[in-house]
Amino acid sequence: TKLTQEDVQTSLPELVRHANSSLNPFREMIENLEQAMGENDSKKQLEIIEGLDEILVENIIISNFPQLAQLLFSKLFMLIKSDNKEVSKAAEVTTTSLVLCLPGTLSIPLLDTLVKKEQFPDMLTAIKLLDKVLEVQKVQQVHLYLEEIMVGLIKAYDNVESSVRKASVNCLVTLHGLVGDSALQPYLDCISVPKRKLVSLYIMRHRQKMLSCVT
Repeated sequence: TKLTQEDVQTSLPELVRHANSSLNPFREMIENLEQAMGENDSKKQLEIIEGLDEILVENIIISNFPQLAQLLFSKLFMLIKSDNKEVSKAAEVTTTSLVLCLPGTLSIPLLDTLVKKEQFPDMLTAIKLLDKVLEVQKVQQVHLYLEEIMVGLIKAYDNVESSVRKASVNCLVTLHGLVGDSALQPYLDCISVPKRKLVSLYIMRHRQKMLSCVT
């Protein structure tokens, strides 16, 4: 039975439970999120975002429906820029949950595209999300997308915003930990010597940090 608008507003926990076995409640939550965005209703946005996060934490349904996942991602990504700090933070948390539960074949190209085409602050958000996604990928998966990822990160490393440049370097360090010197060096050879030295410094610091954790 199709849930009504009133059902969604008054029984969000029920939606979360039913989402485990049915896609309809999940779609309805996205539809109601769109409506809340149109009405600029921060309270309702926050309630639905938190309900969505409950589903995503359990890695239910969404990874099997790429189009639905991309639709949800686009809505949440917009809400990260909300003037309401609670909504912005909740959207950031839920977006992270979403990209981490998606297969790398979907999440990496999705974020890489944003890194390449968006401007600050969206580019910064996309790089940080990409960094988190890369941390949980298998090496073979990363190698498949390495060239495209590097194109975006090297572009970001030239950004006028220092926060974007720093996020790019951090992501490069993550990549280095996965694919190693030999795979990364050909791409780093394309950047200036000072920038290359800075990346090397961050990589060295990361290695030292990892060694200290082991010992």
